[in-house]
Parts: sequence; C-alpha cells; structure tokens
Amino acid sequence: MFFCIKKAVLSAALMACIYTLPESWAQKADSVRTLHEVTVRGIPESKFAVGAAVWQPDSAIVSRLASASLSDLLMRQSAVYMREYGGGMMGTISMRGTGPSQTALLWNGINLNHPSLGLIDFSIIPLAAGSRLLVQPGSGSSLYGSDALGGTVHIRTDSEWQEGFQANLQQEFGSFGRYFTRLQAGGGSEKWQAQTGFYRLQQQNDFPFRNVAKAGVPTERQQNAAVHYWGLTPEIYFRPDNRRQLSLKTWYHDHFRQVQPTMAAQEVRDEQQDANLRLMADYEQLTGTHGVFRAKTAFIFDEIIFNGDRSATWRYWTQARHEQNWNNRLTTEIGGNVQHTRADVRAYRGDITELRTDWFALSRLQIHPNVLLSATIRQTIVPGFSAPIAPALGSQWQRKITDSQLLTWKLQASKGYRVPTLNDRFWQPGGNPDIRPERSYNAETSLGWQLHKGSNRLQINSTAFRMWVQDWILWLPRGSFWSPENAREVRVTGLEINGLYRRLITGGYWELRGHYALNQSLNLQPLSDNDRSAGKQLPYTPLHRAQASSAIVWKGWLLQADANYTGTRYPTADNETSLKPFWISNLLVSKDLQIKKIQAQALLRVNNLLNADYQNFQLRAMPGRHFQAGITIGSVR
Repeated sequence: MFFCIKKAVLSAALMACIYTLPESWAQKADSVRTLHEVTVRGIPESKFAVGAAVWQPDSAIVSRLASASLSDLLMRQSAVYMREYGGGMMGTISMRGTGPSQTALLWNGINLNHPSLGLIDFSIIPLAAGSRLLVQPGSGSSLYGSDALGGTVHIRTDSEWQEGFQANLQQEFGSFGRYFTRLQAGGGSEKWQAQTGFYRLQQQNDFPFRNVAKAGVPTERQQNAAVHYWGLTPEIYFRPDNRRQLSLKTWYHDHFRQVQPTMAAQEVRDEQQDANLRLMADYEQLTGTHGVFRAKTAFIFDEIIFNGDRSATWRYWTQARHEQNWNNRLTTEIGGNVQHTRADVRAYRGDITELRTDWFALSRLQIHPNVLLSATIRQTIVPGFSAPIAPALGSQWQRKITDSQLLTWKLQASKGYRVPTLNDRFWQPGGNPDIRPERSYNAETSLGWQLHKGSNRLQINSTAFRMWVQDWILWLPRGSFWSPENAREVRVTGLEINGLYRRLITGGYWELRGHYALNQSLNLQPLSDNDRSAGKQLPYTPLHRAQASSAIVWKGWLLQADANYTGTRYPTADNETSLKPFWISNLLVSKDLQIKKIQAQALLRVNNLLNADYQNFQLRAMPGRHFQAGITIGSVR
C-alpha cells in the first residue's frame, strides 16, 4: 500500500517539474537573469556560528565526483574519518573523536539521522543528490539540535535561476561491474524554475583480495557485495515578486545491497534494502527593511528491510523562524520546530510515537569592524525525560596586518546534547526508558592567516579544542540480552590544521591543499571492576588522520592527485589489538570540450593508485587499484 502511495507522490512531483518547463524552451539557452534579493545563499544558520570552524570542499572536484557517495568524498578530500565496512558498504562518520550517532546530517536544514538507529549511513548519500556541501566540526547543538554533538554535515539544494532550458547526461563505467548514469534537466522564467535529477548506479563489487583470515593468505574474489541504487530529485521554485519565494523539494532514494561478509565468513549471505522519501515545502519572505521570515514543513519516510525483517519510521516536521537585522550591527533570530515521529519496528512490540519540540534564539553582534560576537541557545522538549538546554558563545577577531595579509582569531564555548534513540528506549528486550541524554561541554580556539599577493593566495588555519562528554550511551551485555546505559565518560583533545596555496597561471591555476586532524578520544570511566578500557582510545577512532591534494586547472584540463592517511585504530575498547595505518592515493583527470553548441566533459579516475592492501574495518576487504571513466554531455554548470 505505501509503495503505491510513494509511486503516486513521485509521479506527481516529476510531472509538476515537467509541466513548468515548456514555457522556458523559447528562451535563449545562454540568458542568465539577475538573482532576486530574496535568494539566500549558503546555510542560513551558519552566520551565527561565530568562532566555529567551517570547511567546504572544492566545488570543481565535487562536481567530478558526482557518482561517489558522501562517505567517499569525506574520506578522500578531508581529515574526517569514515568507518567503512567494506568496498561500497556502510560508512559511518567519526568527527572530532565522537561516535557515528553524534554527528548530524542535515538536508536543507532537516536532520536525516535515523530516529531508531540515531545515525545515518553516509554510503547511501550520493553526491548526485545535492548541489552544495558544508562541514562544521564541533558542537552545533544550539544551532541544529540533537545529534550535532561532534559535528554537522550540511547538504543543500538550490536553483541557479537560469532562463531557458538546460540538460545534461552523465555516463560512467568502471572496474568490478560498475555503471553510473545521471540525468539533469531544468529551466524556467523569472517567476518559475523547475529542475529534476535522476541517478542510477550498479556495482558488482567482485574485487580480488588477500584473505588474511585463512591459512596461506589466498587471493579470493569478493562475494555477496553487489550494490544497486537509484534516485530522483525533482524541485520547483516560485517567486511571485522579489520579496517572496516558495520551493517544493523531493528526494527519493532506493538502495539495495548485498552486505559484504567478513573475510572469515565469506559464506554468509545477508541483504539489505533501504527506501527513503523526503518531501519539503520551504517559504521565505522579506519582512520590513531588514527582516526575513522562513517557514518549512517536511515529511520523511525511512524503510529498512534486512533479510526480510522490515522496520519503518515516519516523520512530520515543521519549522518557523524570523531573522531581523538591527542597524546592520545586531542580527537576531528566534524560532522553533515540531517533529512528530511514528515507528513501526517489530522489536518495539507495537507502534511507537514521539512528539519533539525545539525552541531557539540566535544573535550576532558586530561590536567593532574587526570584532564579531554571537550568543545562541536552544531548548528541546521530549516527553518522558528532561533534555538539557544548549547554549553557545562565540567570538571572532580580525586584523589586517598589511594590505595583503589578514589574521583571524576565533573562540567558542558551547554545550551539546544527544537525545537517546528510539532503540535505546523501546527495544525489547533491553530498551531502557530511563536512559539519560548525552551531554557535552566544548571549548575551541582557532588562528587563521591569509595572504593575497599578486597571483598567489596562501591560507592556513589551525584549531585546538577540548570536549568532555558525559552520560555517553553504550549497549552492554546484561545476561541473555544487551541493554543501553549511560556508561561512559569521554574526554576528547584535538588539533586540526588546514592549508591552501593557490597560484594563478595563464589559462587557469595550480593549487595545493592539506588537512590534518589529531583526535585523542579517551574513555575515563571503567565499565566494571575488571574493565581495562579506562584511559584508552575509543574503538575505531584514529589518533591521526591526514589528507593532501594537488590540482592544476588549465585550458579546460583538470589534473588532481590526492592522498589520505589513516592512523592506527583499535577494534576493542581495551586497545589490546589494532589495525595497521594505511595510505590511499587517487588520481583524477578531466577535460572540458566544446563541440559546436554542445558542451562535454570527459574524465578518468584511478582509485587506490598504489594498490594498497588495507582494512578500514577489521576483516572487511577493501578493493585494490580500480578505474572509473565517463563523459558528461549537455550543459555542464
């Protein structure tokens, strides 16, 4: 029944997009209209994240990695650590030494973390589904709510408001039975814009590997690791005048995979099917001279079928907020959101519902041309227990040393939290209705230096931080079943260094980027009298992560080489065993072509260039050197 409803909703959304296109076909393809002033670029809340570190990947590289997942991008282009359970398998994030459920993934401002699991699989988030990406390490609970305890990843989709009709088709093929197709189309007039995207990937994933779990370490071919997914992203934008905008956004993703077994159990045959439907209506209106009112409502459906066992959640989410700029010095925003969740999980022994409300107030003050301050606060209300209040204070100071040099110093202190998942509270047997929310206290400071001189640009930023996490939820054995408890107290001490050097050359530029992260994440509290985890690094949390890349863009050519390093990881809390560090290097070559009125782009990617033999997760095989080649034809934005 629900499958039929989903098909109807998707068909209606797609037809709505198609219906609005013909009006624009008569327009010239190269006609570009000036953007209306109501358009909001970037992440609206991020302006209040004064004192926080923010990272945005190179858009030129992201556009050429459209067939990759968000897990692939973060592992390849940043110092964020992704816990990958095999090639193309589940990828969960560890940001600033925290766990996968302590980083929030937001799609157009809506938290996509699964309400039952508390986390999201970054491997089923294709880059083809989003147009902008931003990563904000550190606690963002006062801005984004629960789960943003260790960091926040934003995916945002927007319209470029281009008159006329544009379309492009991308086709890639690669090693181990990999095929990827992407189709984008869009256009409109001054008042209407419509765009839609379709993507599809299939990958056999039958790569060879050395099976270290067997005597003699034989070379075998991976079995039961195929991945197939497809998705649809229709969107409609309407501007009746230059003060109002309404948008309707849809994202449907259908994902099937055979769950890659461990090296020691190649005969296991598990399968998982994921279906995700996200619908959102977003309204923005300028109020007065310096105000903006925003309202959005959304419906999110998540379904997981593992070996025939189905679980599903429905979320209905509404938010309203008003931002006001007072004399161009003080900016304030107040708002709230309500989320109703319904879960159908067999282990809950009945339907479970939850009504969650958030209230927040944000402020930003420019007390001097070189000094910014911010103060933000959020209160979440969840029936059944008391969620902590989440405040944050931030400051930023800038000084122009010379005409070409700028120094920036940031400070931030905040309190974060994570509401227990539905599994934590309602799973039977073992769920703990008295479980407390996780709480964190965070402090960070960063220093940045920029140099712009002639054709050279140099930028270096370093951030030192410390985080204390109390009431960390951990599932522990209790007789014949496991049960969650507020069992851990964790202290995270870390350092992040990011650098960029770019030099303009005739016909393009050359650049060098680097990222380094040190995350000492220590458990301070023993779990029992015989527990030896106190003072030890948390499992699967590398102390060191680093990434470096070099790229040259010249006359339509792009050549990029990158390498990333992952340090030692401990599979167990007592750190008795470890996984070896590993280096992974990659190569990307692309060329833009112009054939009369047709634009094209050809690319070649070589992944794991040096054919490293490694394990990201214990006894989960990873592919060696492999290739991807493709071409995009049409209008490449």
